[in-house]
Order: sequence, then C-alpha cells, then structure tokens
Amino acid sequence: MGNPKDIFKSHSLLTEKEMSDYLSGNLSEEQKKIIENKFSQDEFNADALEGLESNPAALEGYESARETVLKNIDKKSGGWQFHHTMILAIVAVAAMLIIGSKLFPESGHVAYVPPVTPTDSVSQEEPIANIEEEITDIEIEEAIELPEIHLVKAKEIIAASPVVLDTVVNSSDPISNMTYDETVELKKVDPIAAPDKILVPTKDKIVYSNVPVIYSHKFLMVDYGKIYTKQPSIKKIEFSGTSAALENKDDVLNEGQTPEEIITIEIPYKDYMSETQSIFGKNDFKSALKRYRVVLKAYPEDLNAHFYSALCYYNIGKYSLAHKHFDLAEKHAYNTFKIDAQWYNAKTFYMEKKDDECRKVLEKIIENNDYYALQAKELLKKLK
Repeated sequence: MGNPKDIFKSHSLLTEKEMSDYLSGNLSEEQKKIIENKFSQDEFNADALEGLESNPAALEGYESARETVLKNIDKKSGGWQFHHTMILAIVAVAAMLIIGSKLFPESGHVAYVPPVTPTDSVSQEEPIANIEEEITDIEIEEAIELPEIHLVKAKEIIAASPVVLDTVVNSSDPISNMTYDETVELKKVDPIAAPDKILVPTKDKIVYSNVPVIYSHKFLMVDYGKIYTKQPSIKKIEFSGTSAALENKDDVLNEGQTPEEIITIEIPYKDYMSETQSIFGKNDFKSALKRYRVVLKAYPEDLNAHFYSALCYYNIGKYSLAHKHFDLAEKHAYNTFKIDAQWYNAKTFYMEKKDDECRKVLEKIIENNDYYALQAKELLKKLK
C-alpha cells in the first residue's frame, strides 16, 4: 500500500482555487489545458466543476480542512501512524459527503416524490405569491362579500366537486381498494357516520391526484403529513399568564416588558388546517383567509392554502388575487386542484365580466372533457 497521503491524489482532485480560476475565464490557454486534463481524467472532477459552476460556495471550507490535516500530519509526530491514515480517510469521506450534498442537495424533508410532467410543474421563473404584499388583515375585514346569489359557499364546493383519490393505495381508505364497478354501487356516505369521507357513485366523478390526499371536514386537502418526513407545523405567538417579571407584588416592569408573558407554540399543520377548514365550512371566509395567509407565510408553496384562499378572495370580491392563487393551484406540481382551479378561474372572469378570458377557459375545459365540462357549457351560454 502506498503513502496514505496519496488518498487525496488518487483522484487528482481539483482544488477550490483551480476550479474558481477556471470558471473565471481569466486563465491562459496553457493553464486551462492543465486543469482540463485533470477533470478529463477523472469523472469526479468533472462533476465537481459542474456543481461549483451552479453553486460557487459548494467547496467552501473543504480545501482549508484538507491542508490543515496534511500540515498537522507533517509536524514532528513520529511519522505516519495508523490513526493518521484514519484521520485522512475520514476527511476524504467527509469531503465527498459535503461536496455530494451541495452538488446534489436533498432537503431531508420530502418523503413522497410525485410523478409529475413538465406541464404539471410550476415554472422556476414564476414567483410564489408574496403574502406580505397582497393584502392586510384590516383590508380583509373591510372587504365586502359578494351578494348571496354569487357566493361560492362551502356546501356548493363539497357537493359540486369531484371526489379525488390519490394514486397511492391507502388501506385505511376503503374506496382506494375498490374497482370502478364496485364504486358505482356506492352511495354518498352519511356525513354523521363518516364525516371525513365523501364517496360518489359514478366513475366520472372520481379524479386521481398525483400525491396523497385526505378529506378534512369534507373538504379535499393534500395530505402533507404523508409527503414530508418532518411533520409541518405552524408557529403561533400567544400571551400566557402573568409575566415572570411580575411574580412579586413589588415588581416593576422594565422598558419593553409586558404584563403578560409572550410564548411561541407550534401547532401541527394538520390540526391548524382542520380548524381552518371548519371555519371555512361555516362560510366565514375572512377569518379562514387570514389563517390561510399564516400557512403561506410558513409554507409559500402550500397547495391547500393557495386553493382555498383563492376561493376566499373570490367571495370577498378580490378577483385579481383570486386569479393569482387559482393560477398557482392550477400550475402546481401537485395536480390535486388543477381542474377545480381552472373552473373557478372561469367563474371569476365571469364575475368580472371579462367574457373573452372566461370563454377561453371554458372552451379549454370543454375540449378536455374535464369534470366541469357540463357546467362550463352552461356558463358559456350566458356569455355575450
């Protein structure tokens, strides 16, 4: 076996400086050839160079760590010993892991990766909604709800929407394991007996999602609990009891202290959304909207919050914001609300009297023969 120091030379690893110099474009042709020879002889170098080009900070700290180990080993320590080999090997492995994690990042968060096509995904250049800039809670309260006849109420959403099942077989959901023939025999489940299950009798009313779904208070939701390994939660600031600064009757508050103690609690996402859907189910759209906005501050790509906040914006007459969130729901990588968002987008255009835009969306729904095709034909007749 050769000198343990050669563990770093076995791949002729490019240094951070060599990579940076090469990418800068300031090297002479001769200097470029030297570096190109290195990475042409080793696939790892080529991968590392490509990764550094997209993420210049990927190798930060690795070069100095390597040099530190080599210098320490070169000091008068009785020469190479077995533990020196182990230290160097560990550094090499750690470097590979660091480089690998930065060249090929994983969030460590996603447990389920849905099968998506390019047309399903949100464009990288398309900005996620900036909640802070959209509307304030005061503006939400001051908004005027649509007349009763034009409101899209909770019962309508439940009754008019298709049943959506996920493509992942879920043994706890009886309909997931049934054939279409068996499904046709089913009637709508009694909401008292099974409040979180909605089954419909016909095949054409079943739509499949490319990610797991659940029903909360009879409303469809993406089941983020099955998508993420780390369960999502919502942080909430609360005032709790008397401040510790006032434990004694003679205590006086300092500047900046409050009579009550401020604490931050974490509410499981599922619980927070369950309460929010309950509020939405009572047609309290303003209160529900404020809660969806809290979710989107924590999780800007949350599909549930985008779709239901869009419905809230529609019901309080904020049509441009409704379009914004319906568009995000329709183009989201998760297709769960794709056809619903398209239909309600058309209804929003109709309310704005934007007949041309409405017609285009309705014709697309009819052409695709989507679940809302019949409703689209009826609404199309009302256009001028």
